[in-house]
Amino acid sequence: MGFAAMNLTEKPRRFDAPPPGRKTNRRMPARECPIRQDQPIEIAKLWRDRNGTAIIIALRSYKERPFLDLRTFLPTTDGKLAPSQKGLTLPLRKIAEVAKALEKAIERARELGLLDGDDDAGAR
Repeated sequence: MGFAAMNLTEKPRRFDAPPPGRKTNRRMPARECPIRQDQPIEIAKLWRDRNGTAIIIALRSYKERPFLDLRTFLPTTDGKLAPSQKGLTLPLRKIAEVAKALEKAIERARELGLLDGDDDAGAR
């Protein structure tokens, strides 16, 4: 920023002042995440097809932040499952909202006759 582009009517900001839009410059102390980055907690594994493709729902962490990961896993040549790029990552605070939306989807699918009354997974 050159000298001519500076706005001289603004007061210079102090270095210890909070950034604009914040009341304080203090940050929340980092909480220790109980999920290790290299050890996700698998919640469910659903087989997608007979080729061995699976959908795995897991709790994971990245940079000490936990999240829900719903991802497609593909079989490798040695028979293990490897994660694909296809998936959904959500912050944990959104789990309840997503669960309510899935309940609505199940209810609507039943109304339309796409699901049997008792079997949630049995699509026609």
